Amino acid sequence: MTKKKTYVLIVSETFPVHHFRKGEKTHFISKILNRTKLHTLRNNYDWWKKRIDAVNANKAVISLRIWNGKPYVDKQIEILKITKLTIQKAVFEDDGVWIDKTTFLPLAELAKNDGLTLEELNSWFKGKPTGTKALIQFSNFVYK
Repeated sequence: MTKKKTYVLIVSETFPVHHFRKGEKTHFISKILNRTKLHTLRNNYDWWKKRIDAVNANKAVISLRIWNGKPYVDKQIEILKITKLTIQKAVFEDDGVWIDKTTFLPLAELAKNDGLTLEELNSWFKGKPTGTKALIQFSNFVYK
């Protein structure tokens, strides 16, 4: 039996230091578990696509984690292992985002499904998100 690779996906328990809500709880884990945070946005689409493809081919798993204290200093805590995920390509424009070149969404709708308000999303990205990002789905939900 071949050992599966483990890829780590960390979600933040608190808003980052540059955010207007810095240090406050994000509640991302409970939002993921109760399906009010449907996805996460990550830079480097191609990098994540290879990993998600490996997970879906049963060659790897995603370890969803949080930091046990200060990021990059303290240990990580695994919340759950994920064995199937969907990834979509998000390309941002001034007034919204194209998902897989087929679905156009206003940023406010994307933010809501990411467990954030529009203001929180924009502050997270230090302004409106730009460029291409990986949209990693935590459930069966996909934009069509």
